[in-house]
Amino acid sequence: MRAFALQLTITIAAAGFAGAALLSGLDRLAAQDGTIPAGIAAVIHWPYARNAPINAAYIAASRHDFGTAIPLMNAALLSDPVDETVIGGLGRVRLTAGDPAGADDAFRVSATRGWRDQVTHGYWMAQSIAVGDFQSAALQADALLNDPLGEPAREQVYNALLEYDGGRNALASRLRAHPNWASGVVFDVDHATADQLAARADLIARTGPGVWTCFQTGALIDRLIEAGDTRNATAVHNASCVPGGRPDPSGNALNDPHFVHFATEPRASQLDWFATYSSDVTISPLTNAAGHGGVQIAASRGVAEQVIAQRVAIGPGTYTLTWQMPDSDPASAGKLAAGIGCGTDLATAAPGTPVPGKPGTFAVTLRFAGNCTTPTLAFWLRPTDRTVTLDAVTLVRAGP
Repeated sequence: MRAFALQLTITIAAAGFAGAALLSGLDRLAAQDGTIPAGIAAVIHWPYARNAPINAAYIAASRHDFGTAIPLMNAALLSDPVDETVIGGLGRVRLTAGDPAGADDAFRVSATRGWRDQVTHGYWMAQSIAVGDFQSAALQADALLNDPLGEPAREQVYNALLEYDGGRNALASRLRAHPNWASGVVFDVDHATADQLAARADLIARTGPGVWTCFQTGALIDRLIEAGDTRNATAVHNASCVPGGRPDPSGNALNDPHFVHFATEPRASQLDWFATYSSDVTISPLTNAAGHGGVQIAASRGVAEQVIAQRVAIGPGTYTLTWQMPDSDPASAGKLAAGIGCGTDLATAAPGTPVPGKPGTFAVTLRFAGNCTTPTLAFWLRPTDRTVTLDAVTLVRAGP
């Protein structure tokens, strides 16, 4: 949609309104896109060209030709005085023209006519934020987000509320009702800043469990990791991916040790298992009689292959990695190696050694220097004509 965000921002700032970040993009929230062919714009007096004068007014306003835009909107209003979209459009043009009082008059009338005009909702959402009425702002946000907005506009609505503590509480309250737009809060993060990502993490904590699935929060978790915010990435993962929302009490730094979650949502985020899928590697989730998962892995290429990995939020130190390989041929079991580092490198991987008294259990000591915030733990499998079964993977700090 055609935007004149700068003009709106100047107008709002001059009027002393809060919520300028929201209103600066009102044009993107408009139902009309403000662009029509010149030939159509010319026939504004055709009896059935209902939207032509409105669109022509928006075009004139975008050029700062308010002497043309306002009469066109007034004419549209006279032809359809009970259409809240037309009244809201008049408010939009008046706001752009630097007439906040006139815009407010129009938006007050528009607000009484129905719940369908996006510009009116955006205006009153910003006005509610300005006076600290975040519950009303969240109600307007709900109306906006139930319309088919594009991602930039949705992000603008979220961020306007997320900027404030009261706004986060109000938004969390709406989200507990499971609105159909809830997934967008964690999906629409492509343009979010580090602070906006952290605000979303805080919102998830305030909302509580049961609103988002692990798969839905994956994009947010990955963006938080990219921003170096490991603490919030882990908190979001715990809230949406870990049963009960709490880390493993045993101290295991790995998520999903039995690959139960992996079986239903492979690679929800970088803090979950992600596998190498190629013609040379086969990975199949399993479920045993105890209800645990595990994966069955085969690699047919002539060289060692990275088969499965996970990013982990740990500090520098020495760690003990253990895993079980039930139903695996002993000769093939020795072909599995593991390593940890800021990248994945077979040169840093080492095979496990059998743990005495625990048949089918292997362990290896790994050292992490701490030169990145979320290193990758990776398993490698050397060629074998048999499959290996991997289960019960734990990574526990053993010392400095």
